[in-house]
Amino acid sequence: MEMNSKQVRAALREAGVGVAYLFGSRARADARPDSDVDIGLLLDEPLGLMGELRLATRISEALQVADVDVVDLSRAPLGLRGRVVQEGRLLLDDDPNRRVAFEVRTRMQYFDEHPTLQRLARAHIAHVAERGLNG
Repeated sequence: MEMNSKQVRAALREAGVGVAYLFGSRARADARPDSDVDIGLLLDEPLGLMGELRLATRISEALQVADVDVVDLSRAPLGLRGRVVQEGRLLLDDDPNRRVAFEVRTRMQYFDEHPTLQRLARAHIAHVAERGLNG
């Protein structure tokens, strides 16, 4: 599957996307045939739910895959943004200044907060292991 197709870039640009990343299993090259396509977006204006669905449908048709998820990275949790910056592949870079600012800000926040997030996750797992899911 060619992720940098002209149709995909055209759909992203028409939706007002300045920067787009492929992330997840397709970016890591460990996708199964039925794996979805995950695309993180840096947008000029929010697309809203219907706009995101239209964009996902256009990309799905262009790539001939069943499932495409698009994520507005300005609304994504820090952990997801960190993974996109670390493992993502750039699909569109029409706004390099925005991309660099996003990557720098995300890395700073991620590395500042990552130890705390890991500690909280370990504490939660220990709590569930000790008391069960309903404890």
